[in-house]
Amino acid sequence: MESATAFVVVRAEHVKAIRECLAGAWPVFVFEDADSLKVLAALLARVPTVLAIHQTFAATSRGATLVSRVKAEPRLIGTAIRVLIEDEGKAPLLLSQTTLSPEEALFATSRPLDQAGTRQAARYPMNRLRISVNGEQGHLVDL
Repeated sequence: MESATAFVVVRAEHVKAIRECLAGAWPVFVFEDADSLKVLAALLARVPTVLAIHQTFAATSRGATLVSRVKAEPRLIGTAIRVLIEDEGKAPLLLSQTTLSPEEALFATSRPLDQAGTRQAARYPMNRLRISVNGEQGHLVDL
């Protein structure tokens, strides 16, 4: 079974440009965010080293479901999940990186999921604080 190096999931309007940006250097499979079932099937068929997802897709229920399936699948344990950073125009910052190699550009314009989560904002780790929200006790871990 052939192994891909990277899978990238972006909005439909960015698929062609991302494919051109990452072409030629290494095996990369680019998917539309609407094709989450195709992405999951492809992930199980060709285990990648990195799955990069668009920030807006990560914030959807389909994105969160895909991420949870990847994390739960034993064969995909080594797959790094990253969130693409957007520019001011809501396009992946990857598209404006012309001086870096495709591999370097992908990593320079994304961040690990654990730092971004499935939210649109970055998380900042902090010392655990004991808090009460709506009468429920808990700990504040990230801000």
